[in-house]
Amino acid sequence: MAEKVNLDKFFEKNLLDGTSLRIGLVVSMFNNEITNKMYNFALDSLMEHGVDKNNIKRVNVPGAFELPLICKKMAETNKFDSIIALGVVIKGDTDHYDFVANNASNGIATSSLSTGIPIIFGLLTTENYKQAKDRIIDAKYYATTSIIVSNTIKNL
Repeated sequence: MAEKVNLDKFFEKNLLDGTSLRIGLVVSMFNNEITNKMYNFALDSLMEHGVDKNNIKRVNVPGAFELPLICKKMAETNKFDSIIALGVVIKGDTDHYDFVANNASNGIATSSLSTGIPIIFGLLTTENYKQAKDRIIDAKYYATTSIIVSNTIKNL
């Protein structure tokens, strides 16, 4: 597994300051034993970087396939500086994995580009449950990324 970079080491303090930010989190309930833990790690990281808990909104969706639409709708409200899409797609014995993972990832990217609001790709796509469980901590990275990208846009 690739090691995640500690982003705090590479970015100026002002880009890591979440005190003025409003962040949305869209959380897939499929594999919720993983996604709820991901949410908790992301929430902790956001608050560690100064994001006020009152400026963080969680919206649950049934599965990863629904992530792009709800992320886009949240972005279109202009109430959020960035949105984090959290989900897990675990490979099975059918093509279902490919359809869900591909469409969710393409939809998230398209939604972000079309709205101009950063939508952070926090969708784990793994071969098995153990790999997904091992990557729960990645949600901290996604949260920090949302702060950096939001502040970068504000500073342009």
